Amino acid sequence: MSVNNYDKVVKDTFYIHAKTARAELEKVKKEKEDLEKRLKDIQQRKEQERLALDIEPATVTELTDQEAEKMRQDIEQKSNEESETAEDDEMETQTAEPEDDDPKEKGKLKPNSGNGCDLENYRWTQTLEEVEHNVEANKQVSHQRVNGHCRPSGIGYLV
Repeated sequence: MSVNNYDKVVKDTFYIHAKTARAELEKVKKEKEDLEKRLKDIQQRKEQERLALDIEPATVTELTDQEAEKMRQDIEQKSNEESETAEDDEMETQTAEPEDDDPKEKGKLKPNSGNGCDLENYRWTQTLEEVEHNVEANKQVSHQRVNGHCRPSGIGYLV
């Protein structure tokens, strides 16, 4: 084969790949345009729905004293009913026994609200920055006699 034949084979291969690349590029552009068009349609529909809800203008209606008193009583009655149902729901949740979903957790201590534990003679809570430890002492013990020392130990600490 001569050099011209090699050039022709290379050029033909290049043109075939260029044509394929152009077709893929056109396909991607068309998909992108279709996606943008659908997005625009969705945004327009949402805007139309929002405007449809906002069409009803706000109006000011003058009430008589009797109507205002009746409305006030209705509102108070609704709030009383809601507070009674909330109290009933709260009572039901307090009387319900806590469910132990995991049998592995049965018998283990539950953490308190401070992510610590409440025990018979002491209580502790923790955050990422600090640990608070409260110990019950007799009334006879004064603050001058209390001497405490805390030393971190465990994973990540050198003792």
